[in-house]
Amino acid sequence: MKRKTDRPPKNDRLLDLVKHCIESGRYLSCLHLEQREGERGITRREVLYVLLNGFHEKKEDDFDEAYHKWHYAVRGLTLDARDLRVFISFDEVTKMIIITTYEIGV
Repeated sequence: MKRKTDRPPKNDRLLDLVKHCIESGRYLSCLHLEQREGERGITRREVLYVLLNGFHEKKEDDFDEAYHKWHYAVRGLTLDARDLRVFISFDEVTKMIIITTYEIGV
């Protein structure tokens, strides 16, 4: 089993990388996100808006030992003031993977 010291460093310019990935179309969603969006009444437009305009909620970041990757949390308000948290990760070629989203307090 890998120890915490074997973890790769977290990205300290997360929001810049998120913006770059969205603007260049270098992102994809996993099936989990697509299912949860429908169940939770959250649109892809809202998810992308929060990723572009929200803040990095560092205390909610998590390391996935199985994939040996960081999952980052971005939180923000949609245009209609819904408070969303979006979890993302990155693959080896710096493509952003949107994992899931949910509304805070619901």
